Order: sequence, then structure tokens, then C-alpha cells
Amino acid sequence: MMVETMRKVYPRFAEQSDHGGFMQHDANEAWIELMTNLKKQLLPLSPAADSGVMPSTAANFVEQYLEGEFEITMKCKESETEPEKHQTDKFQQLNCYLDREIKYLQAGLSSRFKEVVSANAVTLGRNADFDKVMKISRLPAYLTVQMVRFYYKERQAVGAKVLKVCVDICLSLCTTVCLLI
Repeated sequence: MMVETMRKVYPRFAEQSDHGGFMQHDANEAWIELMTNLKKQLLPLSPAADSGVMPSTAANFVEQYLEGEFEITMKCKESETEPEKHQTDKFQQLNCYLDREIKYLQAGLSSRFKEVVSANAVTLGRNADFDKVMKISRLPAYLTVQMVRFYYKERQAVGAKVLKVCVDICLSLCTTVCLLI
């Protein structure tokens, strides 16, 4: 019944292949579609009956319980005079990038919290390398983690799937560790 409803509400999931069967979609596609639409459609939460406290800025359920926030800092590696860039960004899931070296969930999550990216450097008048650091400033009550098992092979210019990777998940992954990533 749920699959049938998804196909009616989201026609993309009802597409059929040349052989007459339904086309394959991954769970993350469905999850993102569902969360995006729930966020748009749900009304703001009313004050909690027992506490009388209103959730922050009249958020709906998705915003209040399933959405977190990053603080992002970017510092130019090529120019000391380039001002640091600061921004905040909301997220509804964290991605755990898997490869042969990643053995633990924390390592997979933190692998993308510090990286080098190319961005426009105003003082240089061109793109330059920046150190990008992301920190979780608001952890959601319910955290969704996508295990990303695909990567791009530049030499062959194809997508590839990481096979036979087993990631240990610590059952007591505490918020303090996540906030420090």
C-alpha cells in the first residue's frame, strides 16, 4: 500500500523500464523526496501541551526534529589577505563516505568535514584553493545517515560502487563526538 501510494504521489517512482517492470530507485531518493514534501506541507508545531514552550521560530516537525545545521568556514590557502568566508547551511542527513580505508561510522562522517575546495577569491580575482571546515552547530533529534558507496573514477570517467566494505557502528555514538567532528 505504501509503495502504491508513493507511485501515485511521486510519478517518477512509477516509471517502467522497456521490459515492463518498475524502474529501480534507491531508498535515499525516496527519503529525500518524502522529507522535502513533508517539510513543505506540514504545518508549524503548536506549543507542547506539557511545557507550553513553542519550538524555535514555529518550525514544523521536519525542521524541529529531523533538520540540523552546519557552520561552514572557508579560508583561502593562497592569500592571507582574503577574508574568511562564513555561512550556515541546513541538513536533513549526513553522508558517510565509504571506501577501503573507512572502517568506522565516525571516520566516514568526518572525512568530509574538512576538505580543500576551489572557490572565487575576490582579492586574487580568480578561483583559488580554500580550506573548508564544517561543524555541526545544531544536531537534530533524529539523525539520518546515508552510507555512500559510490565514487567517481576519474581515469576511467565512470561511477563505481565500493564493494565488501563493513563499517562498524558504535551504538553509543554520542552527540559530543558529532559536535566535535
